[in-house]
Amino acid sequence: MTKPIKVKFQNWDCDLIKHRYANGRTALELVDSQDGERVATATLNLPNEPPAPDEVVIKSYSENETMLETLVNAGIVEPTGRVCVSGFIQAPVCRVKAAL
Repeated sequence: MTKPIKVKFQNWDCDLIKHRYANGRTALELVDSQDGERVATATLNLPNEPPAPDEVVIKSYSENETMLETLVNAGIVEPTGRVCVSGFIQAPVCRVKAAL
């Protein structure tokens, strides 16, 4: 079993969990390191522009406002410069760098 990747997101000490959405795309979730409760889902599963297999779409608005910076600073993702547009938002597409 691999050691969880630790991330500080807002006021929480979190573990990064990788799983898959029903359509097979990568999902990243942050859970509280102490009690395992979900803190935030870091990714979006947008149907309009599927990313490459090693890419994710980051939810970096609303309650996740600092998510992109958190994951970049932790060395987990790298922005590609592309965005997915959905409604009123533009969500950054990132390449997953960390071995999860």
